[in-house]
Amino acid sequence: MTSVPSRRSRTAAGTGAGVVGGLVGAGVVVLTALTVAGSLALGWSWGDALESFALSNGLIGLSFGVCGAVLTWHRPRNAVGWLLLAGGACHAVAAFCAPLAGLLVVGEAPTWLLRTVATVFVYSWPW
Repeated sequence: MTSVPSRRSRTAAGTGAGVVGGLVGAGVVVLTALTVAGSLALGWSWGDALESFALSNGLIGLSFGVCGAVLTWHRPRNAVGWLLLAGGACHAVAAFCAPLAGLLVVGEAPTWLLRTVATVFVYSWPW
């Protein structure tokens, strides 16, 4: 009698690629939480968060990132999961840059730092 491997042993859960996908997905969730915290610290309304693209990029990043993490966890060879994960990470970074720039302005940060955050914001979400 031959034994059939369990479904759990055939999935990628616990493999290196699956773990990387899960970690990147967790990073997307953390960046989204930091975006919300920064927006609240600045006292932004829903309108302010929407106009700064923190709300839209945060929601897109969170949805893409979580879906990509689930796909890469279970099917690391599927390119769609990695593409969703990368898109989610880029949108989460862009969302985080909006309140970060506001906090840097309030804290009178150097101009070069504000320009760096603005550059990351502008070039992270189109990917």
